[in-house]
Amino acid sequence: MTGVGARSPSLLAGMVFDEKGERLTPTHAVKKGARYRYYVSASLVRGERRGSHGRHIPAGDLETLVIGKLRDFFADGGSIRDAYACQDDVATTAA
Repeated sequence: MTGVGARSPSLLAGMVFDEKGERLTPTHAVKKGARYRYYVSASLVRGERRGSHGRHIPAGDLETLVIGKLRDFFADGGSIRDAYACQDDVATTAA
């Protein structure tokens, strides 16, 4: 669920995982009327605290990082050309 139409949609819902391969689930907390969004390991959302396992990352920080990396990638024509060439190689090999 991405919260389409929400003031602050979870842009990375379903696309990010922690170091153990567990999906990071968008969630939020409200403190003194302010809404704080996070991506949290699914086990923490379910209340399964197994030692120190699990991530709790501020959504804005993670989304800003990913958007910055995407901007850098698309601003570099060489990166786009290389990615396209790689796809071409995969398609040729699969045929």
